[in-house]
Amino acid sequence: MRVSEPQIREVIEILRARNGRASGAAVRAELARRYGARGGVTRVYRLLAAAEGAALEAESTKLAKRIGELERALAEALRRAELAEHRERVHQDWAASQIDGLRTRLRAIEGSPREQGVSHEDYLQLHRTLAATRLRLAELEAGISGRPGG
Repeated sequence: MRVSEPQIREVIEILRARNGRASGAAVRAELARRYGARGGVTRVYRLLAAAEGAALEAESTKLAKRIGELERALAEALRRAELAEHRERVHQDWAASQIDGLRTRLRAIEGSPREQGVSHEDYLQLHRTLAATRLRLAELEAGISGRPGG
């Protein structure tokens, strides 16, 4: 009995799915078990090589697609990282500007005289004047009240 090429391809795919790889000897042994014929060596190895080539091509296409996806993801990650660094620099510049402005205001406040109300010397002078005025007023009131007709 002769096995057909579709039967050989089927056995190759079954072995590949089961073991991850199919050897010529394993294919021929499985063909003998299933169909009672081992198939020609040349034909089995030719179909095995074609299947390997197709599998490698499919794997290559799959890997190329994955590489493209990873390159796009990397480009996006780099774009986001650059944006985050830019935002951080802008924020740090803003914070430094705010700190500098506050330091400038603090130096201006510390350098200006702290006059609130009246100086101590002016206060003492006005207090003495008020005391003397009250004393003089009391004397005048006593003089008015001590006068006849007043």
